[in-house]
Amino acid sequence: MKNTNLILLSLLLCCHCSKDGTSGQTDKHTNNDNITETPNCLVSEIRFATSKFEYQYNTDGLYLINDYYNESLSPYYVEKVTNDSIAIGLILNDSSHDTPLITAKYEGTNLMQIKRFYSTATSGTNIFNFNYSDGKISIAQEYDTGTSIQHIAYGDYFLDQNGDVSMVKKYEYDANSPTNYTLSEEKSFTYDNSINPWQGIVFPTFSCQSLPSSKFISANNIKTETKNSTTTAFSYVYDENNLTIKGIGQYPYSVCNTSNRLDEFYSYSDCSN
Repeated sequence: MKNTNLILLSLLLCCHCSKDGTSGQTDKHTNNDNITETPNCLVSEIRFATSKFEYQYNTDGLYLINDYYNESLSPYYVEKVTNDSIAIGLILNDSSHDTPLITAKYEGTNLMQIKRFYSTATSGTNIFNFNYSDGKISIAQEYDTGTSIQHIAYGDYFLDQNGDVSMVKKYEYDANSPTNYTLSEEKSFTYDNSINPWQGIVFPTFSCQSLPSSKFISANNIKTETKNSTTTAFSYVYDENNLTIKGIGQYPYSVCNTSNRLDEFYSYSDCSN
């Protein structure tokens, strides 16, 4: 089984891909099953119809995220807080750093906890705790009001041998249930053979207020998603190196709840063989 831990390199958007010297432009759409190698790249941009995210790096890794909505820019810093944690927050007009929007904590190479902070008017914190077992990653969501901890939801993400989420089961807190949780969503997935640009991207994934999409964990791109006996298909465009450069009819941001489907475009930098 591939290493399925959500490691710091994933958080810094390091895409582990491969290059097939015999592949060309003629087979760059949805049938890439015979391609087994791609270059190592960094995701530099994810773009939608009216918005985009730019990821910039220095010798220490990811340090800046530019969030554009139409022509309006919101820049976010990414900085190391301690040896096992980082913070992401808004850069203010005077170039100073606002208090963190998101923090991520690690234990060794495992991503153990995400905290999503809200404004003083909301005065709360969404907390996502990660637990690893053989073939499964579980994520529990809680909400810290400042005076109490509220249970919100949890999800079990079942992994296949490629490090992809083959099935996810999400549960909502229910005080009237004998187990305190009720199954709210169950989905199964199939995948292509190209690297998923969304894997390990903490921002904007955890700017949402719910459990993350399977795209945050899976190594490859989702080809089909089945829920309640209904299957939705997704397709992609690949370059000559088998890098995913377009997602056709994706859900915007791929992380928040939405019924709209738009095309996504992906760019890369610092590719090496």
